[in-house]
Amino acid sequence: MNRNQKIISVFSLGILWGIAEIIVGDLIQTLALPIRGIILTFVSIFFIITAKRLAKFSGSVLLLGFIAVILKAVYYQNIFHSALLAVVLLVILAELSLLIFKDFKNATLITGMLLMLYTYFHCIIMHSYYYGRNILTVYENLVYGSWGIDISVELILILFFLINLLFGAIAGILVYRWSEKIEKFALTVF
Repeated sequence: MNRNQKIISVFSLGILWGIAEIIVGDLIQTLALPIRGIILTFVSIFFIITAKRLAKFSGSVLLLGFIAVILKAVYYQNIFHSALLAVVLLVILAELSLLIFKDFKNATLITGMLLMLYTYFHCIIMHSYYYGRNILTVYENLVYGSWGIDISVELILILFFLINLLFGAIAGILVYRWSEKIEKFALTVF
């Protein structure tokens, strides 16, 4: 693909990502906050890794995120929304991670784990301190309600840390494979 096709790919994926965030976010709104974060971050990882695979230029992920943030800001009618901050920080972390690690396969694995861990910390920090909600109670209720296990908050936080790390690794591996197929398809079309 030439440079113009790469830019068009990033714009198209950015629009699709913004729309997917809005639709998926609304569909899973009734799920517990940590689960919503994992699902939405998985969607983010898909678009970030795919965009980087198709448009291998510096700043492609930042451009992708900028487009998604604009769409979400229009939807929320607010530029000071926690979800917008999350997308901005996700794309910055992803761009840095994908620039630092040269082997794309390893970079996607590390990026997936890094972005899921960011989501974990974002959930705790934003909802506990910024919004004043007791997110730790949400974690406790989720564990007790799902598994009937009454354990300490510290163990619950460690458990969800590990869950996010695992899902990040899975997302990185899966999206790497999917992005290979998408790239082959795109090269046959263009």
